[in-house]
Amino acid sequence: MVCEMTVTGQGASALDFVEEKLLMLFGDSAGNGVEEYSVRITLPVITRDIAVSDKLHWGDREYRVTAVGDEAMETLRLLGHCTLRFDGSTEAVLPGSIHLEDAEMPEIAIGSKIYFD
Repeated sequence: MVCEMTVTGQGASALDFVEEKLLMLFGDSAGNGVEEYSVRITLPVITRDIAVSDKLHWGDREYRVTAVGDEAMETLRLLGHCTLRFDGSTEAVLPGSIHLEDAEMPEIAIGSKIYFD
């Protein structure tokens, strides 16, 4: 396993970007209003950097990683923050983004395990 975390909550506006196929993850220490737009998670346990072709597992769904932004791993380690984009892009549009294959987004449920392998 490369990275593992658990969903602990969801901000009131966390699903505002579903049409853009985007979810923001943020550790439980999120502040400054970003928690309203985020899926809150435990601080991830990371054994190595997430790479293209790794798989994201969320509930019963699996997604292939297609691109990883230059700062995604740093912010994920420090803050539990990254933006997941389910658009299949092979180039990260923002440094904190992790792009996944273009597919239906996962259901958000408190207690769900999320992991990359």
